Amino acid sequence: MARLQLLGTQAYPRNGEPVHLRLVDGDDHLLVDCGPNIVETFDALERPLTSVTDLFVTHSHADHALGVPYFLLGHFLTRAGAVADEPGEAVPPLTIRGPESALEAVDACLEAVTPGFDALAADASWTLEPTEPDDGFDVGDVSVTSLPADHVVPTQGLLFDGERRIAYTGDTTRSKALVDAVDRADVVIHESMYLESEADLARELKHGTAREAGRFAADVGADELYLVHVSDQYGDEHRVRFLEEAGEAFNGEVILPDRFDELSV
Repeated sequence: MARLQLLGTQAYPRNGEPVHLRLVDGDDHLLVDCGPNIVETFDALERPLTSVTDLFVTHSHADHALGVPYFLLGHFLTRAGAVADEPGEAVPPLTIRGPESALEAVDACLEAVTPGFDALAADASWTLEPTEPDDGFDVGDVSVTSLPADHVVPTQGLLFDGERRIAYTGDTTRSKALVDAVDRADVVIHESMYLESEADLARELKHGTAREAGRFAADVGADELYLVHVSDQYGDEHRVRFLEEAGEAFNGEVILPDRFDELSV
């Protein structure tokens, strides 16, 4: 069975914690977002960066995309034989997907931080494929569909359809289009940047609250709701309040996950 692992759960890249996920089904390995701690994360997993076959960048903000140049550098050096993650192991081709603006930002950042590195610029070990909402691709036996999030920059969430149907919203405010696109889900992973006391700020920045996450999970008939992308301004003493506010709108199980928690798909 495929599994979805939460490699980070918070909004700020502290201790490897910015939100990013990985979907693994056999030899197929999708990484969703690539923050600045990506190398440390894969070291903790004891997995080489080159195990990734697909990368999806939900949007261009630093906590979701800043690690891509370093990730690609590691990927290139392994292919070139300059480092040996697994001696003799073939490196699979890599496909990078996401909104066009996110891929343009990745390309510009890569060019900016690797001046004079012509071999990397000419490397053909990865391809860029811009996506629109409702575009789909497969990771093993799991169907993956991009979703129309509503954020301050073009952003897409993802719907994973395997033995269970799991919706990851990406960074987003409340959005009817997103609810309609998901339609139904067994599990929702929803960004919950703020408590309801900061709802005006959440709307201004186009982020979500715990209560909005609960409403979304109820709207799509989910059984489980995972709250992620919680602002660093909240300490452990606020955990119960996040669970309570989401539970005011949702009767299912509400979870504040820990780093490296896994879900079956």
